[in-house]
Amino acid sequence: MTIVIANYVCKFVMRSCLKCPTMNLQNSTGVYMLIPSIVKIAGVNYKIEFAPLKTENECSGRAILGRAIIQIDDSMCADLKNATLIHEILEVIKEENQLKMSHRALQTMATQIYQVIVDNHEVFQK
Repeated sequence: MTIVIANYVCKFVMRSCLKCPTMNLQNSTGVYMLIPSIVKIAGVNYKIEFAPLKTENECSGRAILGRAIIQIDDSMCADLKNATLIHEILEVIKEENQLKMSHRALQTMATQIYQVIVDNHEVFQK
C-alpha cells in the first residue's frame, strides 16, 4: 500500500513548470512541488482549493468526499501546504477503502512520505 500511495503522490510532485495551472511551491530546501488544481484519487477528480481554514477548528486542510474537494489553508508556508496535500490524499484513500487507521498513524505516514519525497527529490523528477 505504501508504494502505491508514494507512486500515486509522486506523479505530480517535484516538477517545475510555470505554464501549468497549478500552484508552484518551493519549500525550505529549495525543492519545488506543484499542487495541481485537480488530483485524481481512486478514479475521482478532486478539486484542490486554497481557503483560510485556520479560523475553522485550527485545521490546516480537509477533504470533503461528497463534493470531491480538498481544501488547504492558504496562510501556511509551502512545506506545510505540500505536507497537507499528501495528508488529505491519504485521508481520502483511507475513507474510500474503509481502512482502520488512527489519525495519528495517518499523520505519521503523510509526514514521512513527504520527507522521503523532499530528501530524495531527484528520484521523483521527470
